[in-house]
Amino acid sequence: MSNTSPLRRPNVGEPLRIMLLGRDPLAKSALAAQLAHLGRDVALEDRETHAHVALLDVGPVTSPVPTPGKRVDADVAKASRHQLDEALSQLAELKIPAVVLLADEPQARAAVSKGARGAVRRTADVIRIKAALDAVASGLTVVDFALVQGKNESEPETHLTAREQEVVELLVQGFSNRRIAKRLGISEHTAKFHVNGILLKLGAGTRTEAVVIAARRGLVMI
Repeated sequence: MSNTSPLRRPNVGEPLRIMLLGRDPLAKSALAAQLAHLGRDVALEDRETHAHVALLDVGPVTSPVPTPGKRVDADVAKASRHQLDEALSQLAELKIPAVVLLADEPQARAAVSKGARGAVRRTADVIRIKAALDAVASGLTVVDFALVQGKNESEPETHLTAREQEVVELLVQGFSNRRIAKRLGISEHTAKFHVNGILLKLGAGTRTEAVVIAARRGLVMI
């Protein structure tokens, strides 16, 4: 966002109008479903001219982690930077402030350097994300404390049982309850029980939302 671009702040009583960005349609769909839980406080917009703020999910771009006594492989580091640069490329032409969902502090620094006004950990819940969107829509710059600390202390860890882990991995592949039951050798009723348990633990309203939340928390890969 250009420093000279005026903010379009919501009027009193008006919902915060959010434009979702990202290369993964599944992730965008899940974010939309999560934001919908906030009711009339938010409205999703397809066009920048109608939005107050943008929300960009960079996707599962993992920064290389150095091993004690060893250097990070140069090719791995280069590939990681290229992935992140591609994910952040949508910020270049924006005329509204943007919050970016990402994994760690180096990614947050890269996002802010490319014009992001907010950086929030990808595992953050929708309330935390909405707070960041409100802040940047008001002209503030926000960096999630969890990114600096490397962990969000306020966010409970998600513990899936071994069976639930198997089920969520099949959900990623689009399996129905019947196919899950057949693959795992359990009844369809038991499969449905496990799926509902996963939705509850992840705070998800749909199977698609559960898959994306699980991916954002590092429980599965999409």
